[in-house]
Amino acid sequence: MTVLEGRSPHGSGDGRRSLLKKAKFPLVYFLVLCSLQTVWFIARVGPLTMPDPDIHALATYALATGQSMNKTTQEKDRFGNLVKVQQVTGDSRYLHIDGRRGILATAAVESSRVGDFGRQGQEKGAERAASIVTIPNSKHPNRSNQYFPLLYLPQATGMRVALWIHLPAYDGWQLSRVSNFLAFALIWGFAIVLAPRGRMLLAFIGALPLTVFMASSLMIDGTVMALSALFAAMLVRCTWEGHRLSNAQLAGFAVVGMLLVCAKTVYSPILLVVLALPRCTLTKHRKAWLSAIWVMMALLIFVPWYTNYSGTLAIANIGDNLRFTATHPLRVIAVILNNAFRVFAHLPQPVMAQVIAVSLIWLAMLAFYRSSTNTRGFRSLMPEPRYTAIAVMSGFITISAMMLFLCLTWNNLYTLQGYLISGFQERYLFPLLSLMVLSFARSPQRTRSLQEA
Repeated sequence: MTVLEGRSPHGSGDGRRSLLKKAKFPLVYFLVLCSLQTVWFIARVGPLTMPDPDIHALATYALATGQSMNKTTQEKDRFGNLVKVQQVTGDSRYLHIDGRRGILATAAVESSRVGDFGRQGQEKGAERAASIVTIPNSKHPNRSNQYFPLLYLPQATGMRVALWIHLPAYDGWQLSRVSNFLAFALIWGFAIVLAPRGRMLLAFIGALPLTVFMASSLMIDGTVMALSALFAAMLVRCTWEGHRLSNAQLAGFAVVGMLLVCAKTVYSPILLVVLALPRCTLTKHRKAWLSAIWVMMALLIFVPWYTNYSGTLAIANIGDNLRFTATHPLRVIAVILNNAFRVFAHLPQPVMAQVIAVSLIWLAMLAFYRSSTNTRGFRSLMPEPRYTAIAVMSGFITISAMMLFLCLTWNNLYTLQGYLISGFQERYLFPLLSLMVLSFARSPQRTRSLQEA
């Protein structure tokens, strides 16, 4: 057997057709369910009904109008933190975001069923007479500089088209949602095609209601989830091919990994999974090179942007919390670990039901896949320890980093009662669900045996 199962010659038309044929059912399942839900959410939920509308809507407009790199000024917020404030000038129908409704993603999904009472106000606000304004001001906020602007390229593409053809403001927001969903579907669909196993699991995760809502909104969370899914699929594909990564594949890991870091730094530990790749696929020397590339890209791209532009919302004095952390490190570590281990206690019931459903699907697929191999018994139902262990470890480190960030920005550690903190949102957990597909990765021993067969 000279060609591994599930592997086709790189770049050949037969190889691409083979991948598409094997992924046909999960891909169709994903696209159909996502498309139907997207139509539902766009029709039933206003574009400014979502978590942090003053971030996502205004960052979309800023990038679409070429203002993402506007200079920032430093101001003190009411908690004593120095924050960078970015001014954006343009059409008041877009910048005033009238009728915005900042709610959790789960509540927005529920609004699609019971009715979004913010949608009418958003439609009226978009119909008002246009004027040129600059935000932020006393009545209208602006947090367009909180996240790396490149992540808003899908939404900004739709917004740019809307501005070109002079669509009404409300329709401009809606077109931005459509373009964001199309980018999500393209990236996630490619991940499904690329994964040699676990395709149906990826399709199921990608078609969850909460996933689809975020992908069809103005938020960047859909893109972050899609990048995480693509990163995991690329890793599994590498273990199945069992040959040394090409320079193009290495560049793919570098770009996708860097976008994850730029999107939300707390997801950086996901990159650790690359270290689990066997030596025949990625040598220690090339792992060091890949790590160095990530560091250099961060130093040359992300760090300068973060230093000069990024602004973070906090409802506590970060300096005070840092001082508390320095003087009571064990107390803060205990708070972080307690919340990391009890992360599911932070999830509302509808989201918990979705996570449980994903877990059951994962176990069922894993049992079927393992029982179809040459191994037998209880061991055949166990995930591949090499990849599963580092996926669990990186996921736990990511969750702990989230809790540390929330401790510093969303809680007053001096007055914190007990060990439970506030500020955690269910959507933070969803990019980690795709790491389940790493259980379908193949061990180095299995890869070598197939190469020698």
